[in-house]
Amino acid sequence: MYAQRELTRLALRKTLVARRIRARRELCAGQIAEVTKPLGWLDALRTRWSQVSSVAKVAAVPLGLLLKKTFFPKAHLLGSLIRWAPVAVSIFRSVR
Repeated sequence: MYAQRELTRLALRKTLVARRIRARRELCAGQIAEVTKPLGWLDALRTRWSQVSSVAKVAAVPLGLLLKKTFFPKAHLLGSLIRWAPVAVSIFRSVR
């Protein structure tokens, strides 16, 4: 049906396409690993936070505000936290 030369050319083309696909998959896997590193860190932080007792969590809020005023008096961290809290909560819920 097909000439041998045509079949050889198609086999070579198939090999080249397969190599290109494999290289792109490896590139994508590497890029995904880089992008998701912070998510792993956040997940570990969330796990550690869930292990902390509720009394310590309640005490951490005023202590954090006190440290913020001491070390960063001009930073408006509380406003930023309030503004971005719903987004952070929705991200953490979707990760579960």
